[in-house]
Amino acid sequence: MKKFSLTEFKEYCERIQPKQFLFSSEYQPDNSPLGLELTFLQSYIFASVFLAPNSIAFRNNKQSQLVFEGVKYVNIIEETDERKTVCEIVCNNTHSRCCDAIYVIVIV
Repeated sequence: MKKFSLTEFKEYCERIQPKQFLFSSEYQPDNSPLGLELTFLQSYIFASVFLAPNSIAFRNNKQSQLVFEGVKYVNIIEETDERKTVCEIVCNNTHSRCCDAIYVIVIV
């Protein structure tokens, strides 16, 4: 596992030039703050990284986006091959100060 700052994650995405960022309820850890009983898959084609405030926005167009705020760092936990990477976005948890909120994204 590699731990990336927001700046390093931005540079990583620029270097690998991904085609898609996939966010699925099935990828999330069991203790996910999503707490959903439904399954869903969302696909995005652009990632924007902002340092003030620390956030990552995944976008398709102006009407479709997924934004993570309070991002502390990003873990690249698995590079399965040159076409697929699994990463965790670690954020402040607004529901509990004792643990971070972790969201899993698959980069294709």
